[in-house]
Amino acid sequence: MKSAVALLVVLMLGGCGATSVGTSATVAATTDDLRWIDTLRELDEKGDSVVGAAKFQSPRKELSAFADAASHAHKERTEEIKAWRSSSFPTALSAVELPPCAQRDFRVGPKPSDLEILDAFIAHRECASSYANQALAAVRATNAQHVLEETARTFAAELQQLRAWRESWK
Repeated sequence: MKSAVALLVVLMLGGCGATSVGTSATVAATTDDLRWIDTLRELDEKGDSVVGAAKFQSPRKELSAFADAASHAHKERTEEIKAWRSSSFPTALSAVELPPCAQRDFRVGPKPSDLEILDAFIAHRECASSYANQALAAVRATNAQHVLEETARTFAAELQQLRAWRESWK
């Protein structure tokens, strides 16, 4: 009877279910997980201005299309984070402390060159990628891991493309 009550408590507090491994229990989210995820969302949003510059001010169609895709991915990530957050922490306040690399302003001037846009985009994505990988190592909530994994993969792929363009557009 005690083990049945204990199982019920675990199910009510943190959830339990099969993971991709098969028999592992789901790890419930903690307030530290919330801080990591909320900070990643804020850091992601901090890049909106450079994404907008690439999308609307660059004459290069490939950079504009890239920024459009990045904007769409950001929107999907934000919605997924909001869904995770509301299911795990429906009333919790956000406690965001951006990493040192995000203390800078990623915006570009009113008529930026493609290289200025790329440099700002690369700086943002390097910071966000590093933070996403740190969050991936720190967050234990099973239901947040897929968001972090996808974010880290996306930022790594974006960085590779941005750096290739930076090298070829010198």
